[in-house]
Amino acid sequence: MDHVSVNKKLHVLGVCGKFMSGLAILADRLGYKVIGYDQTFLPPMSLQLKAEGIVCIDGWTDEFLEPNDTVVVGNACKSTNELIIAARRLGLSFMSGPSWLYEHVLKDRQVIAISGTHGKTTTSSWCVEILRRMKLDPGFLIGGVPSGSVFSAHLGTSDYFVIEADEYDSAFFDKRPKFLHFWPKYLLINNLEWDHLDIYPSFDAMKAQYQFLLRTIHPDGVVVCDQKASDELNIDVSTFSLTQPADTSGNYQNGTLSVIPDIHVDIWGEHYAHNILALYTLLSKMGLPLKSGYLQDLPLPLRRLQLKGDVDGVTWYDDFAHHASAIRLTYETLKERYQRIALIIAPTTISQRSAWGLSELKNALGDVNQVAILKVANMEWGADDIPKNWSFIEESQMKSWVGACHAQVALTMGAVYLEEFYNTLLSS
Repeated sequence: MDHVSVNKKLHVLGVCGKFMSGLAILADRLGYKVIGYDQTFLPPMSLQLKAEGIVCIDGWTDEFLEPNDTVVVGNACKSTNELIIAARRLGLSFMSGPSWLYEHVLKDRQVIAISGTHGKTTTSSWCVEILRRMKLDPGFLIGGVPSGSVFSAHLGTSDYFVIEADEYDSAFFDKRPKFLHFWPKYLLINNLEWDHLDIYPSFDAMKAQYQFLLRTIHPDGVVVCDQKASDELNIDVSTFSLTQPADTSGNYQNGTLSVIPDIHVDIWGEHYAHNILALYTLLSKMGLPLKSGYLQDLPLPLRRLQLKGDVDGVTWYDDFAHHASAIRLTYETLKERYQRIALIIAPTTISQRSAWGLSELKNALGDVNQVAILKVANMEWGADDIPKNWSFIEESQMKSWVGACHAQVALTMGAVYLEEFYNTLLSS
């Protein structure tokens, strides 16, 4: 991890993405002159870019390109992007974001990769927090902003680097999953379900990438896996579970996670207890000295069951959940404390907008009456396809719909933050 001359310029395309914004921050701290480009700048990533002082360009102008610059391309950018075309004509070097990260940050570190279909951001954030409680200063790049911080990335001074290991692809010219670039020494597979239908035509196709990931583990490394995921992958590694026999078993009851022999952690929500059990198993197998206190009162990152405020007698929460299973788990967590819950789901991912996504959502929430689906573009389904007791609404109808439900709590869920709605709601 070498610092470079400030004259070395890096053009980061898709800079407001969760991964690319963190990469831009790390590059800036390594001494690169970073210029970021995107078409949409939304919090929290836009806020951290501003706080870091990174020059951000709205659009794809090529006026800042110069010989010997490097272009780092996010996976949302296409080969037809006008800046990419201009950079190619200048003969500039191109790299995918994950490839650049490995070459300039990860290759000299002990990488702790947190993978799985959902829960990666929370678990990665908590891994960093636990290591800090051990008086370590890990580097990290997380797909969200940890509580109490402005930044989703940090170089750190210890050998450890915690990375949220995403199975989505890397760039238009690099269709490998991001996590195949990271070469971890330590790997957690926290759960495994089919997702990303736009790049994985089947669950088997997605599982194959995890098999490739396992081949990249350091020979002296550690792999820890959820028992159900281990069965899906047919691998013999150290396992953990709250619900079935495993190498490390835990029990969640009445807001407490218990792990034999003497770990007891107060935590709200079974899926959060699952994440803590996963980290307990991983860090123990790594040989780190775990105390029960290290696992207590771990703060959730932004947009993870985030309390937004009380308005007209209704408590509003917001969550990043978008996979049907994660939506159900988040709902179950609220049910531990509240009875009348209104769910508002923004189906903004390609998987959610597909017919398969609707089927999964129906299966996950078939017994829930107070559900509203926000109308978004490019959906394969509409109002006639959802259960008759659900609603299909515009964003402008959200507050009135929740009022008509006589709910104690409203929970909005989706990969995209409803910034305009919450700014209006909370200012009222």
